[in-house]
Amino acid sequence: MLSIDLIDANPFSSREIYTPRMIRDRATALLIQGQRDPIHVIPNPNKPDRFIIVDGWIRVQACRDYRVMNKLLAEVHEGMSMKEAAWFGYEQNEVANQYCELDRAMFYEKLTQRGATETQIKKYAYLSSSQMIYYRSFAQLPADVMEVVRRDPRRFDAIAVHQISKVVRCVGVKQAVKLAARYCEKERRFSWLVGQVQALIEAKEDKRKSPSKKVKFRNGFYEVRGSSVKVRITIEDPAVRASFLEKLEELLATYAESPRVS
Repeated sequence: MLSIDLIDANPFSSREIYTPRMIRDRATALLIQGQRDPIHVIPNPNKPDRFIIVDGWIRVQACRDYRVMNKLLAEVHEGMSMKEAAWFGYEQNEVANQYCELDRAMFYEKLTQRGATETQIKKYAYLSSSQMIYYRSFAQLPADVMEVVRRDPRRFDAIAVHQISKVVRCVGVKQAVKLAARYCEKERRFSWLVGQVQALIEAKEDKRKSPSKKVKFRNGFYEVRGSSVKVRITIEDPAVRASFLEKLEELLATYAESPRVS
């Protein structure tokens, strides 16, 4: 048995999300069922007589926050390196299916920052090159967007986050925050997200294009920009305005597409 006060957090933790509910539920389970499996630790190389958690950090936090137990059954892995401990914890959580995509992505990012190559990570985690690109998208999100993702991390898998990161790069952070919030709140389908991303990027690209044609009149103009046509005409005479609108509506009936059915 190991005192919970002697256990330190792991800087290579393979989990990112620890919600108050998760910790409370684990405390309840420990109170009712007791500890069924040992936690895993390694000796802290910088602090004698202390240990670094490898697997079981939620149980440690549950015991500290709710004082369920003062000691936990622990398996001490002597001679295990920090890198080995990181992957051991990762594998334990994968087996227990306790991860969300954000957990995985941030774990890979921690390893990258500590010198691991993408090739090494792909080998250990059995990832393809495209999967690695998707996971790296999490680290590219600004804090405002990441805040939305953290509210409901199960909603945002790596492919969805990759789509949102496109909006960050091509359109801007504000639009990415709005899109992520809409995707999360309404639990929309992934196909909806892809369509919204494409529409935002295309609209931004159209704005960046210089007009291919612009004709000015004393009372307005018409302009062609990419695939968009804009007309602005001021007509004071009611009879002339009515005639213009009649002819305009005839043109629209020919070339405008019917509205989408929602």
